[in-house]
Amino acid sequence: MFLHLAKAYGLDPFAKDIWFIKDRTGTPIIMTSRDGYLKIANRDENYDGMDADVVYQGDKFNKLKDGVEHVYETKNRGNPVGAYAMVYRKDRTRPVYVYAPFNDYRKNNPVWNQYPHAMILKVAEAILDKTTISSYINPQFVIAHLDKDQGKYTADSLLSKEYLPYRSQLATLGVTTFDEEKLKELISSEQFINEQDATENIKLINYLSSVYDLQEHKEETLMWLQNTPFVLTEREKMLRPGQVCFPNINNGDSKDIETICNSVYQSLSESDLRWLREVGVSDMSDTSIIDTGKLFEDGYITENNAIEIGRDIFKLHKEAKLNDHHYDLLRYNMSVISQKGSLKQSCDMYLSDKYKPELPIEKYVDIDMFLSEKYICDTDSLSEWKAFLEKIGLSQSLSLKRMVISKFISEKDNVVFNDFIDSICNIDGQRPATIFIRNELYSGECLS
Repeated sequence: MFLHLAKAYGLDPFAKDIWFIKDRTGTPIIMTSRDGYLKIANRDENYDGMDADVVYQGDKFNKLKDGVEHVYETKNRGNPVGAYAMVYRKDRTRPVYVYAPFNDYRKNNPVWNQYPHAMILKVAEAILDKTTISSYINPQFVIAHLDKDQGKYTADSLLSKEYLPYRSQLATLGVTTFDEEKLKELISSEQFINEQDATENIKLINYLSSVYDLQEHKEETLMWLQNTPFVLTEREKMLRPGQVCFPNINNGDSKDIETICNSVYQSLSESDLRWLREVGVSDMSDTSIIDTGKLFEDGYITENNAIEIGRDIFKLHKEAKLNDHHYDLLRYNMSVISQKGSLKQSCDMYLSDKYKPELPIEKYVDIDMFLSEKYICDTDSLSEWKAFLEKIGLSQSLSLKRMVISKFISEKDNVVFNDFIDSICNIDGQRPATIFIRNELYSGECLS
């Protein structure tokens, strides 16, 4: 392994670019020197040099906007307190800066005890990708994410996956690792999502499907994948798997449905496509508008199209294409339009008298909660509409347990009021337990 790594990276053991030792416990350790890392960095055509140094207790040190102010104390510099590095690249206007505090990285082993200056400087310039995602996608995504969070890494510092067998030893030395937690942050970050294209998305899906075998990982992993927007669509959006369908050229009603980017779809293997199906991507169907959640997106249903969309969903109901899950989604998420032209959640609405509810109360209640009459056509079955509307959460009766009346009721209004109470009682099967009457007509405590 030692000779393989030395050959793969063009490092010379005799020049002390890389070496192999055993610690006091006999554990083998492969170590790359600072000069070895710099040799690799110098091969990058955009690498434009680096300033790095150790800061001691007596030094004057300040971080500036475009660099640092570092002045040595000539008499007694004291002990090392940290190290910094500034890497310059031809494709960037400012250097990338990192500072590594000595106490955060120091390890109690012979190498650190003997060479504290060299080791703290080296820690400031290295990172190990434990997830291996940088072997699939452009590693600059990983570096850019770390730069954003901490402002201290470059692609020149990224160790290859050949170092993974020695991750515990590298951790002992204090090398920073890119782990699964950071991976999840990266994939969910706005910068990563905005910079995805078809080529990178193919690599990302290849990586996720190879690393996250759903038969072996826990349920929380599946939930994370299902709630992460990592699938690129034909409209160049990054969406969650459940929001996306596989393309279907034979489906003529797919104009509103997001499908996987065709070039991504064509490039994925059968195993990748099966994996995507397992995490939530579905085939195109008549109910995809519900399955993908498109129907419930803000602004999709408007005052102008609510009637048309409602009739389309009713058609699916008549054709028996909706299941209990669909009805649950519709009940708590679908918007419908009221008699007064307002958009409301279906579960907050009541059937207007046009639909002949069990308890017609529209004429008694001046509240914007009654469904528009425009949904139903003369040729429609009233009973089918009522069954559908009840399944998606609209009410057609009330259950009155207690009523308090605090305004004046005239004798004429009292007749209407009693008719209303009787209607409720006929539907509910019992009179309300208590009706408090506080007005000039009734001074009694209650009617039972």
